[in-house]
Amino acid sequence: MSTKEQYQQEQIQSEIDHHSPTAGAMTTHVISNLMVQRIKLFQAKYFLRGASSYDFKNEVNLLIWDLDSIFDDLNQTMIEEGEAIPTTINEFNEFKMLEEQPEFKFEDAETIISSVIMDFRTQLLFVTKAITLADLETKYALKNVLVKLYDRLKSGIFNLQAILGYEVREDEEE
Repeated sequence: MSTKEQYQQEQIQSEIDHHSPTAGAMTTHVISNLMVQRIKLFQAKYFLRGASSYDFKNEVNLLIWDLDSIFDDLNQTMIEEGEAIPTTINEFNEFKMLEEQPEFKFEDAETIISSVIMDFRTQLLFVTKAITLADLETKYALKNVLVKLYDRLKSGIFNLQAILGYEVREDEEE
């Protein structure tokens, strides 16, 4: 089978998986969102100004490090499970659910940090669904990596809320 035929076969299977959600399909969204999140975190890190920027930049450095490691683990586990992963900008764009705005870098510190928190909450929706599906499909290695991501996103939300001076979940009421 040629490389073109292999890619076409992968695309057909991906289309089937996305119409009746599977752990692999849901994790493809998670992986794509992580790629976008990484770019947004770098943008925020480089352009955030104000009193909270030092603490924020330290937390972002840790987040990038941890999320990059989980990104690699997710991709490797997906391959080991026989699942397709996004590998091109077009594929990441097709499956991402997070939005990016070029003017975001000019926002005030609270808006930028709040946006990162909202992105993490959006990610959690996909991560929890992927965990449930991985469990149902007995893809326990995938489930374990997803749980690790869930834990890191929750920790990131908590730490970023602390930088803003919020109590846990206080900003959800707005």
